[in-house]
Amino acid sequence: MQSTKAFASTRVSAPPPADAAARAALERPRPRALGHLARYLETRGDGTRMVEIDMGIATAAVQWLSDPIVNQWLDFGAGRQLATATTILMVGRSPAHFVRAVLDPAGRVAGIGGLQHIDHPAKSAMLWGVRAPLRPPVRSVAVIQTYLFLREAFHRLSMKSVYAWVAEPNQFPIAVLTALGFRLNGRQRAAHWLQGGVVDRLLFDILDHEFFACEEAYRATA
Repeated sequence: MQSTKAFASTRVSAPPPADAAARAALERPRPRALGHLARYLETRGDGTRMVEIDMGIATAAVQWLSDPIVNQWLDFGAGRQLATATTILMVGRSPAHFVRAVLDPAGRVAGIGGLQHIDHPAKSAMLWGVRAPLRPPVRSVAVIQTYLFLREAFHRLSMKSVYAWVAEPNQFPIAVLTALGFRLNGRQRAAHWLQGGVVDRLLFDILDHEFFACEEAYRATA
């Protein structure tokens, strides 16, 4: 999921050791993140749930996205980092995409996210998400939110793979993805515009059988 952490840079392409660091992060146990998920699975939900996006939610999302600290991590196509409420609503209703808002246990909108191109013949989809600026923040929701979208992808939509990219300085979503079993499979160099400079995008993916194995592991810790 997208973080709201700021990062200032000139034109930078991170050195190769960053790949090793990201790969090491994949192997690093994250008991806190998985603990949240294990408890969620054990209790069959803590109230966190996905809902369809309406104009009210889309309008609220546009307000979050108007903050440069948030939208600097995003790309809505052709480098656009802003979207209108109408655009979000239309995408949410498209059969080519699965877009939902996520409510936290208190019923607040904790974020929006989606699976892009679910009609692809290869049964692959791109995962994306944005966290709402909740106060107090609920970090565990990001892990559960991502898990809910993966369940949708692999259980209901029968996807074979889900992929995602993250602008390299954005460490929080990297931690979420790797905790949930995504693998780093490459980098797109100098591909993302970030506060007046260019940084790399890290590319992650997870296959259906990998997700099912991880899901069994999550349940085993519950």
